[in-house]
Amino acid sequence: MVCTSCFKNYGIRQTSLLIKKSNVKKHCDNCDSIGYPLNSDELHDVMAKFFVNGSIPPEIGGPAPVYQFNEHHETAEVVFLTDIDEDLQLLSKKLNVGLFHYGPPLWRLGYTEHYQSLVIDEVQGKERSRIWKQIISSCEESIYKEGDALYRVRTGNKMPPSVEEEFDTPPVGLIGEGRFNSNSLPILYCATDVETCMHETRATLADYIVVAELVVIKPLKLLNLSKSNSNGVTEFDQVDRMLQRLSYAGKEEYGICQELALEIQKCGYDGFISLSYFGQAHKSELYNISLFGYPLKEKKLSIKSVNRLIIDSMSYEYSFGPTNDNHVLNKSKLIEITDKMKRLVENPDSNSDDLKNVFKELSAVLCNRSSVPI
Repeated sequence: MVCTSCFKNYGIRQTSLLIKKSNVKKHCDNCDSIGYPLNSDELHDVMAKFFVNGSIPPEIGGPAPVYQFNEHHETAEVVFLTDIDEDLQLLSKKLNVGLFHYGPPLWRLGYTEHYQSLVIDEVQGKERSRIWKQIISSCEESIYKEGDALYRVRTGNKMPPSVEEEFDTPPVGLIGEGRFNSNSLPILYCATDVETCMHETRATLADYIVVAELVVIKPLKLLNLSKSNSNGVTEFDQVDRMLQRLSYAGKEEYGICQELALEIQKCGYDGFISLSYFGQAHKSELYNISLFGYPLKEKKLSIKSVNRLIIDSMSYEYSFGPTNDNHVLNKSKLIEITDKMKRLVENPDSNSDDLKNVFKELSAVLCNRSSVPI
């Protein structure tokens, strides 16, 4: 028998306690302790939740774990040199599986044919325009009618007055660079619910938080990037994979996001709907509403009411995953090798054997692992 007390690592142990189905603790011969017994299916779930789901890096735009496991790999293929290893060995032995570094299909990361052409191949001219039109035409159109409500939150060290210019798009000199907006394309970010606004503004207890209820006074034609009717022949043809990446990925994707926003504006839309970055960790789907220009000044929206918000409660639900394997580079040795390489390159009398020896030293440093637990 394996039980929840068998695991030494805190994260794995807590994961097992969340997964266990038994409510009766028993004495375990394996660890000589008292714990909740775990069957094979539950051990499989522990392995999947901790090592697979727990290894998905942030801001990659898709469900692409670093690790995977199956019966075709050796049990000691991945070593962390921490207390994780003993638990991993126990799970691998009981399930007869091995953990391995996983190279996911690139479409899981949002690297579709469209992304390849626009970002990696950097096609230009008519072909680039054709690709953008194909992406935009695959998304649904939404109309926000007169009277529909939107919300806009502002945070800071003081409360702004309840006037339109305080809740409209920031002035050109104060816009900065965001996911979709730039100095050349001002955008008002809002949402259909207050909580999404709170997440997007990163509101804290130290802030004054003010929410404006905005009402639509002129119908708004929006492109819904969260709903695509693209049914590609393969996953690499599906537009929604790329658009999800652009909503969830980090700052390195802001350039292509801003270009997408410009293309949407060229097609005559008032703005667009997109997945909220924080929807990745929410039980409900969260959406951002991005409106071009200055919709309050342009009389597309008006302020209905303004209120201060106070955060009454905060809590987190979380899971666990493995830390990076304990691979600590000897930085002083690395600098020494770098200097040696530089001298050899600059010396006309250097020979290939000298360079080979330096590369061997470099390989040894890169492959060296610390024997001290993190």
